[in-house]
Amino acid sequence: MKALATSFVVSALLGFSYAHAQGATVYPGASAPDLSIKRWLKGTPVTALPEHGIAIVEFWATWCGTCKPWYPRLSELARKHKDVSVIGVSIWEKDDPVIDKHVKEQGDQMDYCLAYSGERDGMAASWMAASGSNGIPTAFIVKDRIIQWIGHPMSLEKTLDEVIAGTYDVEKAKESFKKREAEAAKNIEIINATEKIDQQFWSGDHEGARNKLSEYKKDHPDLPIVGILSTSWLAVGKKGDFMAEIVKLLEKGDSESISDVINIFMRCVSHTQARANLHAAAKKILASYSDNGNALATAYNVFRIVKDKPNTKTSALKLLAIYKEMKLEPKYKSQLEADAKGE
Repeated sequence: MKALATSFVVSALLGFSYAHAQGATVYPGASAPDLSIKRWLKGTPVTALPEHGIAIVEFWATWCGTCKPWYPRLSELARKHKDVSVIGVSIWEKDDPVIDKHVKEQGDQMDYCLAYSGERDGMAASWMAASGSNGIPTAFIVKDRIIQWIGHPMSLEKTLDEVIAGTYDVEKAKESFKKREAEAAKNIEIINATEKIDQQFWSGDHEGARNKLSEYKKDHPDLPIVGILSTSWLAVGKKGDFMAEIVKLLEKGDSESISDVINIFMRCVSHTQARANLHAAAKKILASYSDNGNALATAYNVFRIVKDKPNTKTSALKLLAIYKEMKLEPKYKSQLEADAKGE
């Protein structure tokens, strides 16, 4: 749950996904790379993808909590479609007996071919990095050794049915992929440019940064990050101005506005000169908006950083009450419980 206050990166708040890097060599319509397996963990080893047939290649890791719910679905697909090769490939982790233990513990939940390819080498490079995919679980559907589709397993079954039926339009998928790829490149340019302006402000050149942001806004008037930066910078000015903007976002109460608040807090909290105003805003959240778990978690983190023990304790107690039905990360839960006791 620590991620509640820290997982909102700039890309998410811009409203983009830039998983695909420009210049991908693996995409729908391209030839599938060779399998690169260091060792097989379960099932009959597969030397190559079928020249005439369909295969699913899905990437996972033992540490990936969001991968686990898809094990049973992949197993069902493997049992349902006997003529489809289903291969789960472990990447982004060192080869270790814990991988074998994980597979054994899952039992029939992972009832398909399983392999280990390497940490950042092997298929992590030739499939994932080559397609610009930077998150797991990620699945690939391959037909006649041609990539058909790349995406999250949640959309796998519907797409597989279309590929099997011969109704899937791989050319349309290629066009969509290339369009996302171009958008991703543009989004990265925006992120790099705005981060540079933000760094200029926090390095002390307030006037220069404000002038650059003003110029940037002329060409990008609707980018949320422009408003986020402007509000963040108010934290080194008058408390009333900063507080007014934070309250305005909190009163909206929608997920986008709360995400903006979290991003603003993240940008300010590492800068000592902003902490007094940030502390005041955190108190406002605790006093009036503490029923919102994401906002409260953000305030709680501020209280811990500025060593405001009374409000750390109060916010920890409230968070434990809000998340009592949720399974918290053990380390974060222990931290909350300790703070709630005033330890």
